[in-house]
Amino acid sequence: MRRTALHLFDINGHFGESALDREFPTHRDLLAHMDRLGIRRALAWHAAARQFHATHGNRLLLETLAASPAAARRLVPAFTIAPVMKDEPGALDALGRVVASGRVRAVRIFPAAL
Repeated sequence: MRRTALHLFDINGHFGESALDREFPTHRDLLAHMDRLGIRRALAWHAAARQFHATHGNRLLLETLAASPAAARRLVPAFTIAPVMKDEPGALDALGRVVASGRVRAVRIFPAAL
C-alpha cells in the first residue's frame, strides 16, 4: 500500500499586533507555529485589518508578503472587509481590483467591531 503525505492547510491564519491580538506578532511567528504543527500553507489575514482599519491592514498584509518570498509561498492572502468600507471613498473599487488580479484569494467579513 502506497502512503500519501498529508498536506495541512490552515484556513484561519493571521499575524500582526493589535490591541487585542498578539498571538503572532509577525509573519515569522505564524510560520514557526505552522512548522510546529506540520501545517504547510495557510489562508492568512492581518490583525490590524480587523482591529484598526481594514484597508490599512490589508495593505500591510500584501506588503509583508511582497517583502518575504518564503512567506508568500506559504501564506495565501485573505483580505478583511468591514461594513464601514462602503462609506470609504474608493475602498470597494480597490478591493474589487485586487481580488480580480488574483493576488487575494479570499475575503474575511467582520460585520461588527470588537
